[in-house]
Amino acid sequence: MKIVLGVLLCTALGTGIAFRPEWGGTWRFWVSIFVVYGGLAAYAIYRMWDEGILRDVFKLKGGDFAIGALSALALLVGAELIKPLVAPPGTQEYAWLAYVYLVVGDPLALQQSVVLTAMLLVIAGAEEIVWRALVLDQLMQRFGDRRAWPLSAALYSISILPTAFLLAGPAGPNPLLPLAALGCGLVWGFMANMLRRLPPLIVSHMVFTYFTATQFRLPGF
Repeated sequence: MKIVLGVLLCTALGTGIAFRPEWGGTWRFWVSIFVVYGGLAAYAIYRMWDEGILRDVFKLKGGDFAIGALSALALLVGAELIKPLVAPPGTQEYAWLAYVYLVVGDPLALQQSVVLTAMLLVIAGAEEIVWRALVLDQLMQRFGDRRAWPLSAALYSISILPTAFLLAGPAGPNPLLPLAALGCGLVWGFMANMLRRLPPLIVSHMVFTYFTATQFRLPGF
């Protein structure tokens, strides 16, 4: 459990540093997340190589890209259906959504920047390596398969919890990113438990994150 707690501490601290409003839309935001998850993913890859399971975890099979794309599409549709319930337009809660995208930065700038897009995709892939390989494996050894994947989703959400306070608005703490992490974490954790491989999950995470980060438009922001 030391590894799991270490990952949780590092990612929560990294999130707390990166999502400070004064870093919104700047390179410091992207680089800080990249450094934290890049370092943890490198450690996870080394452990898998040392244990002789690296090739199996990253093995590609037919249909992986389709599985990843379809699961990402389902998550995007689900997010669009849930968004008006959590942050209805015209309410104080809608400001939560604006604060998230003010930190992430201009969606158009992200679309036009090859470097930012590459960093976004690498971070998404690194998150899967860390949470659905390293952390999930540790939890499976301790709690078994059935309990491990929902627990990993809960911890993934907790790691994003600092954003609830950093991006708070008139309606109070901002629950959007922790809720998104919980929902997506349950889906990706279940997929990891069933498939025992990362490629479909990495594709799903990359597609979902890219389109979520680039789709937002709000007049005045």
